[in-house]
Amino acid sequence: MDMTINDEKLQDILNKLTLSNDGIYSYDFNNIDQEGEIKLRESEANKTYDNYFDTLSKHHSIPVMNREVKLFCNRMPKNAKIIDVGGGAGVGIGRASSY
Repeated sequence: MDMTINDEKLQDILNKLTLSNDGIYSYDFNNIDQEGEIKLRESEANKTYDNYFDTLSKHHSIPVMNREVKLFCNRMPKNAKIIDVGGGAGVGIGRASSY
């Protein structure tokens, strides 16, 4: 397989990460600067709700995220490789190939 320099750089990055069964690369890290934010997110993630859809609708806007992803993707060159390093479910970026 003939790899370009960018492919080699990408592979070098991926080789330093762990590939999970779900196909998502990750690594463990400590981030002291965002410790408060991380604790808040973990606390919120541990809550249970009677109606998750109702709760989600108050805190997440799929149309807004779709718009942002589309704007981002439209600025990328054709066949660009995108690494999603967010902490979400990847819903928006998962549709990137359709933009």
